[in-house]
Amino acid sequence: MSDQPLLDPEGWALPLPPDPLSPVPAEVEHALAAYRAGDVPQARALLTAIAGSGRTAVSGHAAMALAG
Repeated sequence: MSDQPLLDPEGWALPLPPDPLSPVPAEVEHALAAYRAGDVPQARALLTAIAGSGRTAVSGHAAMALAG
């Protein structure tokens, strides 16, 4: 649990704080570096392979990069 109150002084619910962003995994950052350098086909190939690997956190980051 959190030490933060859930209600304001008048009894109204306070909004929850946002979830912290997770860092971009190194594999995905490497593929994004290829994209930033102008090598779009290489970046797409790397991101597609990572997204298809099934490793949840890493493949999710790669899928988001492909979608963006």
